[in-house]
Amino acid sequence: MTDYRGKQGTQTSPDVTQKAFEEYGVELHRFLTRRVHCAHTARDLAQDAYLRFMQVSRQEGIRNSKAFLYQLASNLIYEFRVREKRSRVVYDSDLLEAADHRTAVEAATDPVDRLSSAQELERVLNALPKAYRAVLLMRKRDGLSPEEIAQRLGFTKKTVYDYLTRALAYVKEARLDQ
Repeated sequence: MTDYRGKQGTQTSPDVTQKAFEEYGVELHRFLTRRVHCAHTARDLAQDAYLRFMQVSRQEGIRNSKAFLYQLASNLIYEFRVREKRSRVVYDSDLLEAADHRTAVEAATDPVDRLSSAQELERVLNALPKAYRAVLLMRKRDGLSPEEIAQRLGFTKKTVYDYLTRALAYVKEARLDQ
């Protein structure tokens, strides 16, 4: 196994890194873009790979600089994905819906606001297809489970989920259009 580090504190000359960049730059960027699906991130990772490549001492000990550069890039992709996984936001949609419901109830204490909200809700519900509206009302107003709704309406459970999803998307879109 080749020791890539050699003596501490020495670095590769910029000429070697520049040569590697000219030879493999476009291809390496394409390699990174295919794996991270973002040209900007791929550019950043490529820059980091060349920086690490430049910091390697005993450059002459590297037999295949292209393979070494790609290994650096692969390691950077792995580090990027680990950081990305750690930074993802996960939320509970039921908890979010309950908080949204409480906020809507608290905001609608003014009679005028309640009247306009009720009228707006009625307008949106009337615009929904009949089956979507029935599924949405049975779920939200009556508190029935998807299984119970499917049984009452003669739908499959999957159809109930599909109609509920489409109805909620329509209602959300209608709220955003205001």
